[in-house]
Amino acid sequence: MPVILDKRQTIKDILSSNDAFSLSDEYSSADESDSFDDSKYKLNDRQKLIVEWMVNCEREKPHGGIIATDTSFVNDKLAIIMGLFFKSKPHYLDETMPDEDIDSDGNTLEKGCTLILCCKSSWSQWVRCIKNTISSDVLNVCIHYGKHRDVSFENLSQRDIVITTVGIARLGFGQKNKNPLFNIKWDRIILDDSNCTHYDYKLQTSRAICQLKGVCHWAFIGSNNIDDIDVKYTFSLIKFINYERFYNFEIWKKWLENNPTVLMKDMFSYIVYSEKMC
Repeated sequence: MPVILDKRQTIKDILSSNDAFSLSDEYSSADESDSFDDSKYKLNDRQKLIVEWMVNCEREKPHGGIIATDTSFVNDKLAIIMGLFFKSKPHYLDETMPDEDIDSDGNTLEKGCTLILCCKSSWSQWVRCIKNTISSDVLNVCIHYGKHRDVSFENLSQRDIVITTVGIARLGFGQKNKNPLFNIKWDRIILDDSNCTHYDYKLQTSRAICQLKGVCHWAFIGSNNIDDIDVKYTFSLIKFINYERFYNFEIWKKWLENNPTVLMKDMFSYIVYSEKMC
């Protein structure tokens, strides 16, 4: 029997359910102009269900999860992200923090919306897809890249979506007290790691993305990464999505040693989607 660590609704529960997944007004968009048009972003039926599952995940800790899929098509990922953007409002979940958040160093954090992190190898695909898909009169998107990128805390915090690379985040980590990415409390942080090298939790890249402050965290990874457990890499993902139960590496390593036959996609079925996206 798989060891299930939580009773949260899994993607299989939603796929097999005959009941429509409903959103309360609290989590739905309050503005009719923000209503999500499935046809515009060309979501198929499975992708619509994935969005519903993601909305459900954002309601409960750790407020996010991992999507392990073979697809490398950015347009599919962006369509799902847009569905999630309009159907779930993470700032309602941030009940423990005051209007002015304070980080561990005593710095005041700005409030921000959605941050997307991708690898340099897929950067041009993301930028092209965003420009072709998202109208500027619907969402205010900032492409945070290049030596002339906007570094204003206030300007970035007012954007609906900010997209940048993992490399830019890593560079900013060295002076995180002065870097806008690390001084904004994001509603949602999304990592597209499907084309990247495995991260070691001890190295600066992993440390950087885990230091970004957010309410909800999502990671897109390759399906093969979820089948073959790399202890350090999976721990980096666990830290990124802010899963407190295994936030200590020794606890995570010990748990794996005690459960050597359990697949990660089974043990974390409530926060991992590992089926086809298309």
